[in-house]
Amino acid sequence: MRLTFTTVLRHLDFAALAQLLREVEGIRATLVSAALGLVLTGLLLPIFSQVFIDGYLADGPSLTLAGLVALMIAAGLLRAGLSLAVSRGAHAMQVRYATRSSTRTTRRFLDADPAWVARYGAGDLAAVVRQNDRLARRLLSEVIPAFLDLMAVPVLFLVMAAFDVRLALAALLLTGVNALVLRTINARQTPIGDQVGLARGRMAQALTDSLSAIAMLRATSLENQTFTRWATRHETYHRQSLRLGRLSEILAAGPAVISGITTALTLGLGAVLILDGSLTPGAFVACQTLLFGINDPIRRFVDLSTAIQDLSADWRRREALLAEGRPPTNRVRATRGQDAAAVPDRPPPGPGARLTIPQPVDGPAARRVGSLALEGPGVIAIAGAPEGPRTRFCRTLAGLMPADTGPGPGVTVDGRPVAALSPFDRLGTVALLERHATVFSASVRDNLTLWDATVPDAALWRVLRRADLAEVIGARPDGLDTPLAEGGRNLSGGQRQRLALARVLLHDPRVLVINGALEPLESRLARHILAGLRRDGLLVLVASTRREVLAACDDAVIVEPDRIRAAGRWHAGGTIELYT
Repeated sequence: MRLTFTTVLRHLDFAALAQLLREVEGIRATLVSAALGLVLTGLLLPIFSQVFIDGYLADGPSLTLAGLVALMIAAGLLRAGLSLAVSRGAHAMQVRYATRSSTRTTRRFLDADPAWVARYGAGDLAAVVRQNDRLARRLLSEVIPAFLDLMAVPVLFLVMAAFDVRLALAALLLTGVNALVLRTINARQTPIGDQVGLARGRMAQALTDSLSAIAMLRATSLENQTFTRWATRHETYHRQSLRLGRLSEILAAGPAVISGITTALTLGLGAVLILDGSLTPGAFVACQTLLFGINDPIRRFVDLSTAIQDLSADWRRREALLAEGRPPTNRVRATRGQDAAAVPDRPPPGPGARLTIPQPVDGPAARRVGSLALEGPGVIAIAGAPEGPRTRFCRTLAGLMPADTGPGPGVTVDGRPVAALSPFDRLGTVALLERHATVFSASVRDNLTLWDATVPDAALWRVLRRADLAEVIGARPDGLDTPLAEGGRNLSGGQRQRLALARVLLHDPRVLVINGALEPLESRLARHILAGLRRDGLLVLVASTRREVLAACDDAVIVEPDRIRAAGRWHAGGTIELYT
Protein backbone atom coordinates (compact mmCIF):
# COMPACT_ATOMS: atom_id res chain seq x y z
CA MET A 1 0.00 0.00 0.00
CA ARG A 2 2.98 2.31 0.08
CA LEU A 3 2.45 3.31 -3.53
CA THR A 4 -1.13 4.34 -2.90
CA PHE A 5 -0.24 6.55 0.04
CA THR A 6 2.79 7.93 -1.84
CA THR A 7 0.42 8.94 -4.62
CA VAL A 8 -1.68 10.80 -2.07
CA LEU A 9 1.30 12.59 -0.55
CA ARG A 10 2.74 13.56 -3.91
CA HIS A 11 -0.35 15.57 -4.80
CA LEU A 12 -0.91 17.29 -1.48
CA ASP A 13 -0.69 21.08 -1.48
CA PHE A 14 2.00 21.00 1.21
CA ALA A 15 2.23 24.78 1.56
CA ALA A 16 -1.48 25.04 2.36
CA LEU A 17 -1.41 21.93 4.56
CA ALA A 18 1.66 23.10 6.51
CA GLN A 19 0.08 26.48 7.20
CA LEU A 20 -3.12 24.69 8.18
CA LEU A 21 -1.32 22.49 10.72
CA ARG A 22 0.30 25.56 12.28
CA GLU A 23 -3.10 27.15 12.87
CA VAL A 24 -5.22 24.19 13.98
CA GLU A 25 -3.27 22.99 16.98
CA GLY A 26 -6.48 22.18 18.86
CA ILE A 27 -7.87 20.12 16.00
CA ARG A 28 -4.51 18.44 15.43
CA ALA A 29 -4.21 17.49 19.10
CA THR A 30 -7.78 16.16 19.07
CA LEU A 31 -7.06 14.00 16.03
CA VAL A 32 -3.85 12.54 17.45
CA SER A 33 -5.35 11.97 20.90
CA ALA A 34 -8.49 10.38 19.49
CA ALA A 35 -6.47 8.15 17.16
CA LEU A 36 -4.29 7.02 20.06
CA GLY A 37 -7.39 6.37 22.13
CA LEU A 38 -8.87 4.27 19.33
CA VAL A 39 -5.72 2.13 19.23
CA LEU A 40 -5.77 1.56 22.99
CA THR A 41 -9.49 0.86 23.21
CA GLY A 42 -9.17 -1.43 20.21
CA LEU A 43 -7.00 -3.68 22.37
CA LEU A 44 -9.73 -4.04 25.00
CA LEU A 45 -12.07 -6.17 22.88
CA PRO A 46 -9.60 -9.04 22.28
CA ILE A 47 -8.53 -8.90 25.94
CA PHE A 48 -12.14 -9.04 27.12
CA SER A 49 -12.78 -11.89 24.68
CA GLN A 50 -9.95 -13.95 26.15
CA VAL A 51 -11.04 -13.20 29.71
CA PHE A 52 -14.64 -14.16 28.94
CA ILE A 53 -13.81 -17.42 27.14
CA ASP A 54 -10.94 -18.64 29.31
CA GLY A 55 -12.11 -17.22 32.63
CA TYR A 56 -15.87 -17.67 32.38
CA LEU A 57 -16.81 -20.31 29.80
CA ALA A 58 -13.85 -22.67 30.22
CA ASP A 59 -13.20 -22.43 33.97
CA GLY A 60 -16.77 -21.84 35.08
CA PRO A 61 -18.47 -18.65 36.30
CA SER A 62 -15.54 -17.43 38.35
CA LEU A 63 -16.03 -13.87 37.07
CA THR A 64 -18.95 -11.49 37.38
CA LEU A 65 -20.62 -11.63 33.98
CA ALA A 66 -22.52 -8.38 34.48
CA GLY A 67 -19.32 -6.50 35.27
CA LEU A 68 -17.54 -7.90 32.23
CA VAL A 69 -20.44 -7.03 29.93
CA ALA A 70 -20.61 -3.52 31.42
CA LEU A 71 -16.89 -3.01 30.73
CA MET A 72 -17.31 -4.18 27.13
CA ILE A 73 -20.26 -1.82 26.60
CA ALA A 74 -18.29 1.07 28.12
CA ALA A 75 -15.35 0.31 25.82
CA GLY A 76 -17.68 0.26 22.81
CA LEU A 77 -19.21 3.60 23.74
CA LEU A 78 -15.76 5.10 24.28
CA ARG A 79 -14.64 3.93 20.83
CA ALA A 80 -17.77 5.44 19.29
CA GLY A 81 -17.02 8.79 20.92
CA LEU A 82 -13.39 8.71 19.80
CA SER A 83 -14.41 7.81 16.24
CA LEU A 84 -16.78 10.79 16.24
CA ALA A 85 -13.94 13.07 17.43
CA VAL A 86 -11.67 11.86 14.61
CA SER A 87 -14.44 12.39 12.05
CA ARG A 88 -15.23 15.91 13.27
CA GLY A 89 -11.58 16.91 13.44
CA ALA A 90 -10.91 15.63 9.94
CA HIS A 91 -13.98 17.48 8.63
CA ALA A 92 -12.86 20.77 10.22
CA MET A 93 -9.40 20.38 8.69
CA GLN A 94 -11.00 19.53 5.34
CA VAL A 95 -12.93 22.81 5.22
CA ARG A 96 -9.90 24.91 6.14
CA TYR A 97 -7.52 23.06 3.82
CA ALA A 98 -9.94 23.32 0.88
CA THR A 99 -10.30 27.06 1.47
CA ARG A 100 -6.55 27.66 1.58
CA SER A 101 -5.77 25.45 -1.40
CA SER A 102 -8.54 27.00 -3.53
CA THR A 103 -7.36 30.48 -2.59
CA ARG A 104 -3.79 29.66 -3.63
CA THR A 105 -5.06 28.30 -6.95
CA THR A 106 -7.16 31.42 -7.54
CA ARG A 107 -4.12 33.58 -6.78
CA ARG A 108 -2.17 31.68 -9.42
CA PHE A 109 -4.92 32.62 -11.89
CA LEU A 110 -4.60 36.27 -10.88
CA ASP A 111 -0.82 36.13 -11.26
CA ALA A 112 -1.00 34.45 -14.66
CA ASP A 113 -0.72 36.08 -18.05
CA PRO A 114 -4.13 37.68 -18.84
CA ALA A 115 -3.93 36.39 -22.42
CA TRP A 116 -3.59 32.85 -21.07
CA VAL A 117 -6.60 33.31 -18.76
CA ALA A 118 -8.65 34.65 -21.68
CA ARG A 119 -8.11 31.42 -23.64
CA TYR A 120 -10.09 29.41 -21.08
CA GLY A 121 -13.70 29.78 -20.05
CA ALA A 122 -14.78 30.62 -16.54
CA GLY A 123 -16.22 27.11 -16.22
CA ASP A 124 -12.85 25.51 -17.00
CA LEU A 125 -11.02 27.58 -14.40
CA ALA A 126 -13.78 27.05 -11.83
CA ALA A 127 -13.52 23.29 -12.41
CA VAL A 128 -9.82 23.47 -11.57
CA VAL A 129 -10.63 25.20 -8.28
CA ARG A 130 -13.31 22.60 -7.51
CA GLN A 131 -10.68 19.87 -7.81
CA ASN A 132 -9.17 21.25 -4.61
CA ASP A 133 -12.47 20.59 -2.81
CA ARG A 134 -12.63 17.04 -4.14
CA LEU A 135 -9.08 16.33 -3.07
CA ALA A 136 -9.64 17.85 0.37
CA ARG A 137 -12.78 15.78 0.88
CA ARG A 138 -11.01 12.55 -0.05
CA LEU A 139 -7.80 13.25 1.82
CA LEU A 140 -9.01 14.67 5.10
CA SER A 141 -12.37 12.93 5.47
CA GLU A 142 -11.44 9.47 4.20
CA VAL A 143 -7.73 8.93 3.59
CA ILE A 144 -6.37 10.44 6.80
CA PRO A 145 -8.75 8.49 9.09
CA ALA A 146 -7.83 5.34 7.17
CA PHE A 147 -4.14 6.17 7.52
CA LEU A 148 -4.56 6.68 11.26
CA ASP A 149 -6.04 3.19 11.44
CA LEU A 150 -3.14 1.88 9.37
CA MET A 151 -0.67 3.32 11.89
CA ALA A 152 -2.20 1.05 14.53
CA VAL A 153 -1.32 -2.13 12.59
CA PRO A 154 2.22 -2.52 14.08
CA VAL A 155 0.77 -2.20 17.59
CA LEU A 156 -1.82 -4.87 16.82
CA PHE A 157 0.90 -7.20 15.55
CA LEU A 158 2.88 -6.73 18.77
CA VAL A 159 -0.18 -7.48 20.92
CA MET A 160 -0.93 -10.50 18.76
CA ALA A 161 2.63 -11.72 19.27
CA ALA A 162 2.09 -11.41 23.03
CA PHE A 163 -0.74 -13.94 22.72
CA ASP A 164 1.13 -16.25 20.33
CA VAL A 165 4.26 -15.54 18.28
CA ARG A 166 3.54 -18.24 15.70
CA LEU A 167 0.10 -16.88 14.83
CA ALA A 168 1.51 -13.34 14.67
CA LEU A 169 4.30 -14.38 12.25
CA ALA A 170 1.82 -16.25 10.04
CA ALA A 171 -0.49 -13.23 9.95
CA LEU A 172 2.45 -10.91 9.20
CA LEU A 173 3.55 -13.09 6.28
CA LEU A 174 0.08 -13.28 4.76
CA THR A 175 -0.54 -9.56 5.23
CA GLY A 176 2.78 -8.80 3.52
CA VAL A 177 1.75 -10.93 0.53
CA ASN A 178 -1.56 -9.05 0.48
CA ALA A 179 0.16 -5.65 0.42
CA LEU A 180 2.64 -6.78 -2.28
CA VAL A 181 -0.13 -7.98 -4.59
CA LEU A 182 -2.12 -4.77 -4.12
CA ARG A 183 0.93 -2.63 -4.73
CA THR A 184 1.69 -4.44 -8.00
CA ILE A 185 -1.86 -3.96 -9.26
CA ASN A 186 -1.87 -0.35 -8.12
CA ALA A 187 1.37 0.37 -9.98
CA ARG A 188 -0.33 -0.71 -13.20
CA GLN A 189 -3.34 1.46 -12.42
CA THR A 190 -1.38 4.74 -12.36
CA PRO A 191 -0.51 5.08 -16.10
CA ILE A 192 -3.92 3.74 -17.12
CA GLY A 193 -5.60 6.29 -14.86
CA ASP A 194 -3.63 9.07 -16.59
CA GLN A 195 -4.69 7.75 -20.00
CA VAL A 196 -8.33 7.67 -18.91
CA GLY A 197 -8.15 11.28 -17.73
CA LEU A 198 -6.48 12.39 -20.97
CA ALA A 199 -9.04 10.54 -23.09
CA ARG A 200 -11.91 12.07 -21.09
CA GLY A 201 -10.49 15.56 -21.61
CA ARG A 202 -10.03 15.05 -25.37
CA MET A 203 -13.55 13.67 -25.70
CA ALA A 204 -15.00 16.70 -23.89
CA GLN A 205 -12.88 19.07 -25.99
CA ALA A 206 -14.08 17.47 -29.25
CA LEU A 207 -17.71 17.78 -28.15
CA THR A 208 -17.27 21.41 -27.04
CA ASP A 209 -15.53 22.39 -30.29
CA SER A 210 -18.29 20.73 -32.32
CA LEU A 211 -21.11 22.46 -30.47
CA SER A 212 -19.42 25.88 -30.65
CA ALA A 213 -19.03 25.57 -34.43
CA ILE A 214 -22.29 23.76 -35.23
CA ALA A 215 -23.52 26.42 -37.66
CA MET A 216 -20.31 26.34 -39.69
CA LEU A 217 -20.32 22.53 -39.73
CA ARG A 218 -23.84 22.44 -41.12
CA ALA A 219 -22.98 25.00 -43.76
CA THR A 220 -19.93 23.03 -44.91
CA SER A 221 -21.52 19.55 -44.58
CA LEU A 222 -18.87 18.39 -42.12
CA GLU A 223 -21.28 16.96 -39.54
CA ASN A 224 -20.39 13.34 -40.33
CA GLN A 225 -16.65 13.90 -40.07
CA THR A 226 -17.07 15.74 -36.79
CA PHE A 227 -19.29 13.02 -35.36
CA THR A 228 -16.74 10.37 -36.41
CA ARG A 229 -13.97 12.31 -34.67
CA TRP A 230 -15.99 12.60 -31.47
CA ALA A 231 -17.06 8.93 -31.60
CA THR A 232 -13.43 7.83 -31.99
CA ARG A 233 -12.38 9.75 -28.90
CA HIS A 234 -15.42 8.46 -27.03
CA GLU A 235 -14.42 4.89 -27.91
CA THR A 236 -10.84 5.52 -26.76
CA TYR A 237 -12.10 6.85 -23.45
CA HIS A 238 -14.33 3.85 -22.80
CA ARG A 239 -11.62 1.39 -23.85
CA GLN A 240 -9.20 2.89 -21.34
CA SER A 241 -11.97 2.96 -18.72
CA LEU A 242 -12.59 -0.76 -19.24
CA ARG A 243 -8.89 -1.51 -18.73
CA LEU A 244 -8.89 0.50 -15.53
CA GLY A 245 -12.14 -1.15 -14.45
CA ARG A 246 -10.71 -4.65 -14.85
CA LEU A 247 -7.75 -3.78 -12.67
CA SER A 248 -10.09 -2.18 -10.14
CA GLU A 249 -12.15 -5.37 -10.02
CA ILE A 250 -9.03 -7.42 -9.34
CA LEU A 251 -7.96 -4.89 -6.74
CA ALA A 252 -11.37 -5.08 -5.07
CA ALA A 253 -11.50 -8.89 -5.10
CA GLY A 254 -7.88 -9.41 -4.05
CA PRO A 255 -8.26 -8.50 -0.36
CA ALA A 256 -11.34 -10.71 0.01
CA VAL A 257 -9.53 -13.72 -1.46
CA ILE A 258 -6.38 -13.18 0.57
CA SER A 259 -8.42 -12.48 3.70
CA GLY A 260 -10.24 -15.78 3.21
CA ILE A 261 -6.96 -17.64 2.78
CA THR A 262 -5.54 -15.89 5.85
CA THR A 263 -8.58 -16.82 7.93
CA ALA A 264 -8.45 -20.46 6.81
CA LEU A 265 -4.74 -20.81 7.53
CA THR A 266 -4.96 -19.12 10.92
CA LEU A 267 -7.95 -21.29 11.84
CA GLY A 268 -6.01 -24.41 10.91
CA LEU A 269 -2.88 -23.28 12.75
CA GLY A 270 -4.95 -22.19 15.75
CA ALA A 271 -6.72 -25.55 15.92
CA VAL A 272 -3.38 -27.38 15.96
CA LEU A 273 -2.04 -25.11 18.71
CA ILE A 274 -5.21 -25.53 20.81
CA LEU A 275 -5.13 -29.31 20.47
CA ASP A 276 -1.52 -29.59 21.63
CA GLY A 277 -2.29 -27.32 24.59
CA SER A 278 0.04 -24.44 23.69
CA LEU A 279 -2.80 -21.98 23.00
CA THR A 280 -6.05 -21.39 24.87
CA PRO A 281 -9.35 -20.90 23.02
CA GLY A 282 -9.65 -17.40 24.45
CA ALA A 283 -6.21 -16.40 23.18
CA PHE A 284 -7.09 -17.78 19.74
CA VAL A 285 -10.31 -15.73 19.58
CA ALA A 286 -8.33 -12.66 20.67
CA CYS A 287 -5.83 -13.25 17.84
CA GLN A 288 -8.67 -13.56 15.34
CA THR A 289 -10.11 -10.25 16.55
CA LEU A 290 -6.70 -8.58 16.20
CA LEU A 291 -6.29 -10.04 12.71
CA PHE A 292 -9.56 -8.41 11.66
CA GLY A 293 -8.26 -5.10 13.01
CA ILE A 294 -5.12 -5.56 10.89
CA ASN A 295 -6.92 -6.40 7.63
CA ASP A 296 -9.63 -3.73 7.90
CA PRO A 297 -7.35 -0.65 7.34
CA ILE A 298 -5.82 -2.35 4.29
CA ARG A 299 -9.28 -2.98 2.90
CA ARG A 300 -10.23 0.68 3.45
CA PHE A 301 -7.17 1.86 1.54
CA VAL A 302 -7.99 -0.48 -1.33
CA ASP A 303 -11.51 0.93 -1.48
CA LEU A 304 -10.01 4.42 -1.87
CA SER A 305 -7.37 3.49 -4.45
CA THR A 306 -9.54 4.00 -7.55
CA ALA A 307 -10.74 7.39 -6.34
CA ILE A 308 -7.15 8.39 -5.60
CA GLN A 309 -6.14 7.41 -9.14
CA ASP A 310 -8.85 9.67 -10.59
CA LEU A 311 -7.83 12.54 -8.32
CA SER A 312 -4.17 12.10 -9.24
CA ALA A 313 -4.94 12.26 -12.95
CA ASP A 314 -7.09 15.39 -12.46
CA TRP A 315 -4.36 16.98 -10.35
CA ARG A 316 -1.66 16.37 -12.97
CA ARG A 317 -3.85 17.93 -15.66
CA ARG A 318 -4.45 20.88 -13.34
CA GLU A 319 -0.71 21.39 -12.87
CA ALA A 320 -0.11 21.14 -16.62
CA LEU A 321 -2.82 23.75 -17.20
CA LEU A 322 -1.43 26.17 -14.62
CA ALA A 323 2.10 25.68 -15.94
CA GLU A 324 1.02 27.35 -19.18
CA GLY A 325 0.23 30.60 -17.38
CA ARG A 326 3.24 32.88 -17.17
CA PRO A 327 3.41 35.16 -14.11
CA PRO A 328 3.73 38.86 -14.93
CA THR A 329 7.31 40.06 -15.05
CA ASN A 330 6.61 43.20 -13.02
CA ARG A 331 5.95 41.29 -9.80
CA VAL A 332 8.81 41.17 -7.32
CA ARG A 333 8.98 38.02 -5.23
CA ALA A 334 11.06 37.24 -2.20
CA THR A 335 11.46 34.41 0.24
CA ARG A 336 9.91 34.32 3.69
CA GLY A 337 12.30 35.44 6.37
CA GLN A 338 13.97 38.08 4.20
CA ASP A 339 16.04 40.52 6.23
CA ALA A 340 14.03 43.52 7.34
CA ALA A 341 16.77 45.82 6.06
CA ALA A 342 16.07 44.59 2.52
CA VAL A 343 12.61 46.19 2.56
CA PRO A 344 12.50 49.88 3.51
CA ASP A 345 10.05 51.05 6.15
CA ARG A 346 8.30 53.20 3.56
CA PRO A 347 8.55 53.08 -0.24
CA PRO A 348 10.47 55.98 -1.73
CA PRO A 349 7.97 58.67 -2.76
CA GLY A 350 7.75 58.86 -6.53
CA PRO A 351 5.96 61.22 -8.87
CA GLY A 352 2.32 61.59 -7.94
CA ALA A 353 -0.34 59.76 -9.92
CA ARG A 354 -2.70 61.63 -12.26
CA LEU A 355 -6.32 60.48 -11.96
CA THR A 356 -8.65 61.56 -14.76
CA ILE A 357 -12.42 61.27 -14.20
CA PRO A 358 -14.78 61.80 -17.18
CA GLN A 359 -17.98 63.76 -16.53
CA PRO A 360 -21.39 63.56 -18.22
CA VAL A 361 -23.34 66.70 -19.11
CA ASP A 362 -26.70 65.70 -17.66
CA GLY A 363 -27.66 62.26 -16.37
CA PRO A 364 -25.81 58.98 -16.32
CA ALA A 365 -26.41 58.17 -20.01
CA ALA A 366 -25.25 61.53 -21.37
CA ARG A 367 -22.31 62.09 -23.70
CA ARG A 368 -18.93 62.74 -22.06
CA VAL A 369 -17.73 66.29 -22.78
CA GLY A 370 -14.98 66.87 -20.27
CA SER A 371 -12.93 65.44 -17.46
CA LEU A 372 -11.60 66.23 -14.02
CA ALA A 373 -7.88 65.62 -13.48
CA LEU A 374 -6.55 65.07 -9.96
CA GLU A 375 -2.82 64.84 -9.28
CA GLY A 376 -0.96 63.39 -6.32
CA PRO A 377 0.51 63.17 -3.87
CA GLY A 378 -2.32 64.47 -1.78
CA VAL A 379 -5.51 63.67 0.10
CA ILE A 380 -8.81 64.64 -1.52
CA ALA A 381 -12.21 64.55 0.19
CA ILE A 382 -15.29 63.19 -1.58
CA ALA A 383 -18.35 65.07 -0.34
CA GLY A 384 -21.88 65.98 -1.29
CA ALA A 385 -23.64 62.81 -2.44
CA PRO A 386 -25.58 60.41 -0.19
CA GLU A 387 -24.07 57.06 0.69
CA GLY A 388 -25.41 55.08 -2.29
CA PRO A 389 -24.19 57.35 -5.12
CA ARG A 390 -20.97 58.03 -3.20
CA THR A 391 -20.25 54.28 -3.00
CA ARG A 392 -20.95 53.88 -6.72
CA PHE A 393 -18.59 56.77 -7.48
CA CYS A 394 -15.81 55.19 -5.39
CA ARG A 395 -16.26 51.78 -7.00
CA THR A 396 -16.22 53.38 -10.45
CA LEU A 397 -12.90 55.04 -9.64
CA ALA A 398 -11.50 51.62 -8.65
CA GLY A 399 -12.67 50.01 -11.89
CA LEU A 400 -15.21 47.76 -10.16
CA MET A 401 -18.23 49.39 -11.84
CA PRO A 402 -18.52 50.85 -15.35
CA ALA A 403 -18.52 54.61 -15.80
CA ASP A 404 -21.72 55.94 -17.42
CA THR A 405 -19.81 58.32 -19.68
CA GLY A 406 -20.48 56.99 -23.16
CA PRO A 407 -17.56 56.20 -25.48
CA GLY A 408 -14.03 56.82 -24.30
CA PRO A 409 -11.45 55.31 -21.97
CA GLY A 410 -13.39 56.11 -18.81
CA VAL A 411 -11.45 56.62 -15.57
CA THR A 412 -7.70 56.65 -16.21
CA VAL A 413 -4.59 56.67 -14.02
CA ASP A 414 -1.52 58.14 -15.71
CA GLY A 415 -3.33 57.71 -19.03
CA ARG A 416 -4.14 54.01 -18.51
CA PRO A 417 -7.86 53.08 -18.48
CA VAL A 418 -8.58 51.44 -15.12
CA ALA A 419 -11.32 49.18 -16.51
CA ALA A 420 -8.90 47.66 -19.04
CA LEU A 421 -6.27 46.66 -16.48
CA SER A 422 -5.80 43.04 -15.42
CA PRO A 423 -6.80 42.26 -11.81
CA PHE A 424 -3.17 42.18 -10.67
CA ASP A 425 -2.19 45.40 -12.48
CA ARG A 426 -5.30 47.10 -11.09
CA LEU A 427 -4.25 46.23 -7.51
CA GLY A 428 -0.96 48.01 -8.09
CA THR A 429 -2.62 51.02 -9.72
CA VAL A 430 -5.83 51.93 -7.89
CA ALA A 431 -7.17 50.22 -4.76
CA LEU A 432 -10.47 50.54 -2.92
CA LEU A 433 -10.85 50.31 0.86
CA GLU A 434 -14.49 50.11 1.99
CA ARG A 435 -16.18 50.38 5.35
CA HIS A 436 -16.75 46.67 5.98
CA ALA A 437 -13.36 44.97 6.27
CA THR A 438 -13.13 41.29 5.37
CA VAL A 439 -11.19 39.20 7.90
CA PHE A 440 -10.72 35.46 7.37
CA SER A 441 -10.41 32.71 9.95
CA ALA A 442 -6.66 32.47 9.39
CA SER A 443 -3.38 33.95 10.59
CA VAL A 444 -2.48 37.63 10.31
CA ARG A 445 0.03 36.67 7.61
CA ASP A 446 -2.57 34.90 5.48
CA ASN A 447 -5.07 37.73 5.95
CA LEU A 448 -2.47 40.12 4.54
CA THR A 449 -1.09 37.96 1.72
CA LEU A 450 -4.23 35.93 0.96
CA TRP A 451 -2.13 32.76 1.26
CA ASP A 452 0.72 33.95 -0.99
CA ALA A 453 3.73 32.32 0.71
CA THR A 454 6.23 34.25 -1.43
CA VAL A 455 5.70 37.58 0.35
CA PRO A 456 8.56 38.28 2.82
CA ASP A 457 7.86 38.97 6.47
CA ALA A 458 9.70 42.28 6.25
CA ALA A 459 7.21 43.55 3.67
CA LEU A 460 4.34 42.56 5.96
CA TRP A 461 5.79 44.41 8.93
CA ARG A 462 6.34 47.44 6.70
CA VAL A 463 2.68 47.72 5.70
CA LEU A 464 1.60 47.04 9.28
CA ARG A 465 3.70 50.01 10.39
CA ARG A 466 2.18 52.17 7.66
CA ALA A 467 -1.29 51.16 8.92
CA ASP A 468 -0.21 51.82 12.54
CA LEU A 469 -0.89 48.18 13.46
CA ALA A 470 2.64 46.82 13.91
CA GLU A 471 2.71 47.39 17.69
CA VAL A 472 -0.61 45.59 18.16
CA ILE A 473 0.47 42.53 16.17
CA GLY A 474 4.00 42.59 17.59
CA ALA A 475 2.59 42.43 21.12
CA ARG A 476 0.86 39.12 20.34
CA PRO A 477 2.94 36.02 21.23
CA ASP A 478 2.63 34.53 17.72
CA GLY A 479 3.20 37.76 15.80
CA LEU A 480 2.29 37.29 12.14
CA ASP A 481 1.09 33.75 12.91
CA THR A 482 -1.55 35.03 15.35
CA PRO A 483 -4.84 33.29 14.47
CA LEU A 484 -7.77 35.60 13.77
CA ALA A 485 -11.40 34.61 14.20
CA GLU A 486 -13.89 34.66 11.34
CA GLY A 487 -14.89 38.27 10.72
CA GLY A 488 -12.10 39.49 13.01
CA ARG A 489 -14.08 38.99 16.22
CA ASN A 490 -10.87 39.08 18.26
CA LEU A 491 -9.97 42.51 16.82
CA SER A 492 -11.54 45.88 17.45
CA GLY A 493 -13.35 47.70 14.65
CA GLY A 494 -10.44 50.06 14.11
CA GLN A 495 -7.93 47.19 14.09
CA ARG A 496 -9.95 45.37 11.43
CA GLN A 497 -9.92 48.46 9.22
CA ARG A 498 -6.19 48.94 9.67
CA LEU A 499 -5.61 45.28 8.79
CA ALA A 500 -7.58 45.78 5.57
CA LEU A 501 -5.56 48.95 4.88
CA ALA A 502 -2.30 47.03 5.34
CA ARG A 503 -3.54 44.35 2.93
CA VAL A 504 -4.23 47.00 0.30
CA LEU A 505 -0.91 48.78 0.84
CA LEU A 506 0.97 45.51 0.29
CA HIS A 507 0.41 46.02 -3.46
CA ASP A 508 1.78 49.62 -3.39
CA PRO A 509 -1.13 51.25 -5.29
CA ARG A 510 -0.62 54.69 -6.81
CA VAL A 511 -4.21 55.75 -6.07
CA LEU A 512 -6.11 54.73 -2.93
CA VAL A 513 -9.89 55.26 -2.66
CA ILE A 514 -11.20 55.08 0.94
CA ASN A 515 -14.98 54.78 1.24
CA GLY A 516 -15.96 55.10 4.90
CA ALA A 517 -13.13 52.87 6.13
CA LEU A 518 -11.78 55.52 8.52
CA GLU A 519 -15.06 55.94 10.40
CA PRO A 520 -14.20 53.44 13.22
CA LEU A 521 -10.77 55.03 13.82
CA GLU A 522 -10.00 57.73 16.34
CA SER A 523 -9.59 61.16 14.79
CA ARG A 524 -5.92 61.43 15.76
CA LEU A 525 -5.15 58.01 14.30
CA ALA A 526 -7.06 58.71 11.07
CA ARG A 527 -5.17 61.98 10.54
CA HIS A 528 -1.86 60.24 11.31
CA ILE A 529 -2.53 57.52 8.72
CA LEU A 530 -3.59 60.02 6.05
CA ALA A 531 -0.47 62.09 6.67
CA GLY A 532 1.68 59.00 6.25
CA LEU A 533 -0.03 58.07 2.98
CA ARG A 534 0.54 61.60 1.71
CA ARG A 535 4.26 61.34 2.59
CA ASP A 536 4.42 58.02 0.73
CA GLY A 537 3.45 59.81 -2.48
CA LEU A 538 -0.06 58.39 -2.83
CA LEU A 539 -3.08 60.11 -4.27
CA VAL A 540 -5.78 59.35 -1.69
CA LEU A 541 -9.51 60.02 -2.13
CA VAL A 542 -11.49 59.85 1.13
CA ALA A 543 -15.28 59.54 1.38
CA SER A 544 -16.28 60.27 4.96
CA THR A 545 -18.99 61.96 6.99
CA ARG A 546 -16.67 62.92 9.87
CA ARG A 547 -15.60 66.56 9.81
CA GLU A 548 -12.31 65.85 11.62
CA VAL A 549 -11.34 63.33 8.92
CA LEU A 550 -12.27 65.69 6.10
CA ALA A 551 -10.28 68.43 7.82
CA ALA A 552 -7.10 66.41 7.17
CA CYS A 553 -7.72 66.56 3.39
CA ASP A 554 -6.05 68.99 1.00
CA ASP A 555 -8.77 69.30 -1.63
CA ALA A 556 -12.41 68.26 -2.12
CA VAL A 557 -14.62 66.89 -4.88
CA ILE A 558 -18.37 67.56 -4.59
CA VAL A 559 -20.29 64.63 -6.04
CA GLU A 560 -23.96 64.53 -6.99
CA PRO A 561 -25.87 61.33 -7.82
CA ASP A 562 -25.17 61.65 -11.56
CA ARG A 563 -22.10 63.88 -11.90
CA ILE A 564 -19.23 65.76 -10.28
CA ARG A 565 -20.60 69.14 -9.34
CA ALA A 566 -17.39 70.96 -8.42
CA ALA A 567 -13.88 70.65 -7.02
CA GLY A 568 -11.90 72.96 -4.82
CA ARG A 569 -9.60 73.55 -1.88
CA TRP A 570 -10.83 72.17 1.46
CA HIS A 571 -10.48 74.51 4.44
CA ALA A 572 -10.35 73.47 8.08
CA GLY A 573 -13.53 75.38 8.86
CA GLY A 574 -15.54 73.10 6.57
CA THR A 575 -15.72 75.47 3.58
CA ILE A 576 -14.58 74.69 0.04
CA GLU A 577 -12.83 77.23 -2.17
CA LEU A 578 -13.91 76.19 -5.68
CA TYR A 579 -11.39 75.98 -8.48
CA THR A 580 -11.97 78.42 -11.31
